[in-house]
Amino acid sequence: VTLPGLRFDSGVPVREIRELAARRGVGLAAGWQGRVDPVTGAVRMAWGGDRVLAPAVADAREAERLGRDFILEQAPLLYTDPAHTVLQTVRRGRGKYVVRFRQEIGGVPVLGAQAFVLIHDNGRVAAFGSSFHRADEVGPAVAKPAVLTHTDAVRTATDHLRARRDPARPATTELFLTPVPRGEDLVLAPVWMVRFSAEEPFGSWRTFVDAETGQIHGLEDENRYVDVIGNISVSAETFGTCGSVFNLPARHVEIQVLTGNSALTGSDGTFTVPHAGALPVIVTAELRGPYADVDRAPGLGPDASFLGPATPGLPLGISFGPANSRADERNGYYLTNVIHDFMKAIDPTLTELDVPFKVNVGRVDVICPGNAWFDGAALNFCDSTSVFSNTGRSETIIYHEYGHAVTAAVYQRNGVTISSPALDEGNSDVVANYLRRSPIVGEGYFRDDCSSFLRDSDNQLQWPDDLQGGSGHSDGRIIAGFHWDMWQSLLQGRPTAEADSIAWHTWHEARDLGVPLDLPEQVLWTFFADDDDGTLSNGTPNFVHICQAALNHGFECPEGTPQVVVTHNRVNHTVDGTTPVEIRATVESAIDAIDPATIVTEY
Repeated sequence: VTLPGLRFDSGVPVREIRELAARRGVGLAAGWQGRVDPVTGAVRMAWGGDRVLAPAVADAREAERLGRDFILEQAPLLYTDPAHTVLQTVRRGRGKYVVRFRQEIGGVPVLGAQAFVLIHDNGRVAAFGSSFHRADEVGPAVAKPAVLTHTDAVRTATDHLRARRDPARPATTELFLTPVPRGEDLVLAPVWMVRFSAEEPFGSWRTFVDAETGQIHGLEDENRYVDVIGNISVSAETFGTCGSVFNLPARHVEIQVLTGNSALTGSDGTFTVPHAGALPVIVTAELRGPYADVDRAPGLGPDASFLGPATPGLPLGISFGPANSRADERNGYYLTNVIHDFMKAIDPTLTELDVPFKVNVGRVDVICPGNAWFDGAALNFCDSTSVFSNTGRSETIIYHEYGHAVTAAVYQRNGVTISSPALDEGNSDVVANYLRRSPIVGEGYFRDDCSSFLRDSDNQLQWPDDLQGGSGHSDGRIIAGFHWDMWQSLLQGRPTAEADSIAWHTWHEARDLGVPLDLPEQVLWTFFADDDDGTLSNGTPNFVHICQAALNHGFECPEGTPQVVVTHNRVNHTVDGTTPVEIRATVESAIDAIDPATIVTEY
């Protein structure tokens, strides 16, 4: 927090100064422009005019004299006056002098209140300005002595921070006047500036303590720190052992400075760890973050990790590759975070997924090999054998298992327990299809056989004829096929991003709104999720795509209410095509009045 006396809004617009000078009774030639201090009303800085103070400036003493005379002459613009204007410094550089004055009242400087003039050796004024306060404002401040002593101020500043001060560096104090809030106004009042170093909270603290009330008006750590920065990448496989390896940004990884702060990598893998100091430090990172925590199975050695030096301010590159991690660790971490972020982009309120799911890789126990499962808190993957591939390296199997976590979150937050294995397994395939943009799940399931896979959502399976019962993997292909067909139909008729959004959101909302308990219910709720006016009788915006996908797999489409109803007298069946038959019909519209002139009868 910075005191008003130290603030200046650089966005204050530049304006012509001549008109302002005329209003304040100062004769100023044309050409001067600048900014007015919004706090004091003084001309903060002006430039661009033509004013020569002397044929030449001989030395610093003459520069001071010329500068003082000039700023006092401009008192209506700068709020300078002889009683409160004290020389601060005269500096020279490259053929010019800058003469700077401070504002003092009763020997007490006004915080941040300075006036200056920039004079070239040829006597020409290049710029001038001031942050002085008007004389009629500073008068009352002289009569207000400090109530708190400097010792009181140090104690107040220390207590405010609950600081443990560095005993080797005594606190220093200095009294200023500065504008502080008093009711609705800003008035000049005495303020102690207290400086001290602290071990806790660490920093070199500058605190402004009101010498009348003890209120804290400003606080800052004067240390200028250098953060620990860099990026973390992970060598992950696409399409498992049958795909390519890419060096990808590792998102949401926690990186820790030993005995210091920690931070998470962003979606681009970069990190910034706040740090106090510039000396080299030791940092550590594992494949662990707020949404995934990878663990190796017992007997496989320590988990993947990095431990090494970093120099604050210099980018550090950390890579998880074959030298320090297993492929299933890298794939498991990276892809678990991908699907987490995918689901949160669809539904930011799905906070049930914002937990660090354990990702257990390389398992050889219980139902291994050739398997993977979600147990309610962890994703579990089996190591490879001579027959089966490592399931923790399969992109779609990882997505599928996390899909069970998604289903559990959706149903549990709605107070419903899913009892249909087909829905549970099928929807896990759906999310894998979406993320991989492929109907295939479990590619390369058998070792060294990239033509093998577990399931294909691009199918013609029918409900209920093709139901087989059991674990649900087979029956789940029916609902996965419905969503795959709907998505592909949308992609043929709409831009990719729009088709994706419709498919993904209707799938999720059908489940989150309807919590369906069987396959036909999920199909029906997909229509409800797509509906935009509260009635299915007139269809939905994407009815054609959804209905065709439903019919492809034996499901029904909701029938709409007829918009035009025709009723007529009973007519008996006849095979006589020569005798006229009279039909008296009534045609009614549920939409609007019918214009008889537009009716055409065909038979």
